[in-house]
Amino acid sequence: MYRQEDLEKVNAQIRRERLQFYVPAALLIAGGVVAFILRMKYLTMILLALGGVLFIFSADVMIAPLKAYRRHLQNALGGDQKEYTGVIKKLGDRPVEREGVMYYPFCLSVGDPENEEDDRLLYLDANLKKPDWHLGDRLYVRSWARFVSAWEKR
Repeated sequence: MYRQEDLEKVNAQIRRERLQFYVPAALLIAGGVVAFILRMKYLTMILLALGGVLFIFSADVMIAPLKAYRRHLQNALGGDQKEYTGVIKKLGDRPVEREGVMYYPFCLSVGDPENEEDDRLLYLDANLKKPDWHLGDRLYVRSWARFVSAWEKR
């Protein structure tokens, strides 16, 4: 499901986003420092405010989701893995956010479908194409924590 190239693509995207937003923010802040030295009160306030807003916006809105997805990929490729074989009991139709990444939730019964103790709530990456799963399908799933890193129908 995931390859090392996927992680490299996300790392490259993080670098691009940082350059795209942090360089202009740094220039605005540097301009604010120069305006402060030259005692230009209003220009100092405007440049520092714009630089700070751009920096916070880019860090929180643009880069944080990429870093969360990178963490997901790192764990999917090299984290502690658990394996389950079971029957799909429930399928979520809407993605949910967990640890900064969007996932489709689903319930896999790894034993007796009537026994809720045998149910496992797992999450499938919503950034990938949603598989054609149906209730009752038998799956083999490998996951880190509750997040699927590989699966196949059985």
